[in-house]
Amino acid sequence: DALVDEALRHATDIAVADAALRQALELAGAAGGAALPQVDASYQAQRTRVSKALAPAVTDATQYLYSLHTAQVTVSYSPDVFGGTHAKIRSARAAADVARHRLEAARATVAANLVQAVIQRASLADQIATEKQRDELLAAAELVLAWYEAEEDHSKEPDFYKRVDMCRESEIAIRAAIAKVKQP
Repeated sequence: DALVDEALRHATDIAVADAALRQALELAGAAGGAALPQVDASYQAQRTRVSKALAPAVTDATQYLYSLHTAQVTVSYSPDVFGGTHAKIRSARAAADVARHRLEAARATVAANLVQAVIQRASLADQIATEKQRDELLAAAELVLAWYEAEEDHSKEPDFYKRVDMCRESEIAIRAAIAKVKQP
């Protein structure tokens, strides 16, 4: 589990899918705003100095400077007569769902690939151990057979040929087991 958790934290495919999901969720939220009324507010301040020559006669002759403040609020709403806005909202939410499923698929794929690699590594390690055992058994069988065949005075023993036959049968069984292991 720790190995899978580490792989999930460091997989770039998952980071990409997560970023795509966050983007799709934000786009879905933005698309939902189209169904709401739009409100716009603005405020503008302006200070102006008027030329003494062009200024009208004012009550105070020293006031050639004035300020103008303008506030504006606009509220608008576009009715969704033909359903286009709601269709865009549904489409954006569906895109977010697709991105969520892609993230889940990326996580499952990373975990499955890691588990498969661990199992394959264990299988290869087991095959290597089996090959080493096979080589040791075969070498031992060949050594015993060579020793019995090299010694002539063993032939006078009553069970010598029985032992030689047992060694040959063991060798044949070992070679058959080796052939079976090497088959795919």
